[in-house]
Amino acid sequence: DESAGVCASEQQPKPLGAGGPDQKKKSTLEEEQIVRVVKRRVGLYVDKAAHPEFAKVLLLTGANDAYLSFYRNWQCHASRLGLDWAVIANDDEVYGKLEPDRAMPVLGQKNSGMVGWGSAKLDSIGRNKIGMVLRIMELTGFDVIFSDADNVFHRDPFAPGV
Repeated sequence: DESAGVCASEQQPKPLGAGGPDQKKKSTLEEEQIVRVVKRRVGLYVDKAAHPEFAKVLLLTGANDAYLSFYRNWQCHASRLGLDWAVIANDDEVYGKLEPDRAMPVLGQKNSGMVGWGSAKLDSIGRNKIGMVLRIMELTGFDVIFSDADNVFHRDPFAPGV
């Protein structure tokens, strides 16, 4: 199969957080924060005992300061449905405004400000999302469901029959 050869020959991207010794120490501290948040928030619902089938599933979203209002709207709907989640903070400003037991620092490039469709910043945010989901799964062994903060849950998306 030709496509397999093309994919296999592509250069693999540098892992998130890869760098010198100082970067490695920083990543280790950030990864410890990520594991703490994930362990607190895993289970999809606030009432963990009522939904044991989701005990090893994390609901994850992301935000930066420019889009904080989108996240707050998402938060309102998720809370109303009894969901529990963690948030990737894409910049330092939003990290300081989010709940400390819910927020985790992005391991990739920090992105602040508004971003337009097709921009390099938006591409970076997309890579961050995928990289963070992968890193969380590697660090914890949990499954991850990612929902952009501009999604809104009208009903419980995890309810039986939905």
